[in-house]
Amino acid sequence: MTKPGLQDSRVGLAIVTIIFYLGIGKAAGAFKEAVIAYRYGVGDVVDAFVFVTNLYAWIPGLIFSLLCSVVLPLLNRIKVSGESDREFLSEVIGLCIVIGFALSWIGYSFAPLIANSIGADPGDTGQTEIFARSLAPVVALSTVVAVLSMILLGAGRHVNTLLESLPSLFTGAVVMAWSVTSGESLIFGLIAGLAAQAVMLFVAVLRVRSIPIPRLGFDSQAWAGLGNAAGILVVGQLLMSVVNLVDQYMAIKLGSGELSTFSYATRLLALLTGLGATAVGRAVLPVVSAMVANGKDLEATQCARLWAMRVFWAGVLASIFSWMLAEKIVTVVFERGAFSAENAVSVAEIFRAGLLQLPVYFTGVVLVQLLSSQARYRVIAMVAVGNLLVKLAGNLVLVELFGAAGLMYATALMYCTSATAFWFVTRRGAL
Repeated sequence: MTKPGLQDSRVGLAIVTIIFYLGIGKAAGAFKEAVIAYRYGVGDVVDAFVFVTNLYAWIPGLIFSLLCSVVLPLLNRIKVSGESDREFLSEVIGLCIVIGFALSWIGYSFAPLIANSIGADPGDTGQTEIFARSLAPVVALSTVVAVLSMILLGAGRHVNTLLESLPSLFTGAVVMAWSVTSGESLIFGLIAGLAAQAVMLFVAVLRVRSIPIPRLGFDSQAWAGLGNAAGILVVGQLLMSVVNLVDQYMAIKLGSGELSTFSYATRLLALLTGLGATAVGRAVLPVVSAMVANGKDLEATQCARLWAMRVFWAGVLASIFSWMLAEKIVTVVFERGAFSAENAVSVAEIFRAGLLQLPVYFTGVVLVQLLSSQARYRVIAMVAVGNLLVKLAGNLVLVELFGAAGLMYATALMYCTSATAFWFVTRRGAL
């Protein structure tokens, strides 16, 4: 039996590494947001850019989530069995590339429909249509990035986390150097950054393994290992991913500048969620997945629940300190140029509301890694459906009471519900 302390040390070391990489990435993200705030402030250009980029990040983000929760544990099981994973991996890569390029074409072709969907005035609609057409390649590039990142994560390498800073660095640098306010710098910077990220990931993957030639088809016997439950997880993840789009849509309906204000608060909150949840989640997944693949379910459950408790209390402390420093943080990061003191107050209010989600979000991220490794996709899907219902109901009630901050309160309620459900579901396996 593997000593629990050894697995605990592996997770701890991985967390330190990922936090270091994430710190660089989040600093790059803060730099980008500060430059955008300086150049564009709070207004229609940022509203349109945020709406389109979040829309285009939706499917690649969903793909990455499914790759990590479904494909990665399966690759580990194939590795333990002593069989080759090349055929299966080549088909996974081929499928993802086709999906990415098809969605890029759809985004470009249906740009007017995307623009009209937000119901803005004609000027805003025109700006959104320009972004929708020009940023269409983002979907294909992000999908390639998702596949390569999953391969690195499966190899126990976390440099993909460091390379996530490239799109932000490129976007911030181009916006700062290119003194225009019509959006061209945002477009060029983001696409160039994603392209650089894809190239660097490709090189990093080649250092740990050969990349099979992408192919189309489902000939590998490994597909059967996904089972019907994996399909249920796909549906659950798809429903859960709708949450972010619903928030974007409701925020932009609140009026001009509301989405950009909400987005600034969300990006600032992401500095904390990324450092906590992403670090622990990516550190726990390879370790727990390997333990489950080797038949050590009880040890895996105990390890995951231990880290779930640790990150919960870390989230409580982070929320308290960030709540007290909220206005100072927003002022330091954003308040310059076109971003006014009044804008800072609005962003700080929404940021504070978002801090309530940190402890339960961190906990849920860790426990879902365990359930994914155990192939308990039906449970994850059921919780995802419940999350969507809680979130939609919360939005309808809380946005009326608190405006854009209500979106954050509804998210905290949603994560509290899911973390509680995951905790009780995994409790039985720890007894």
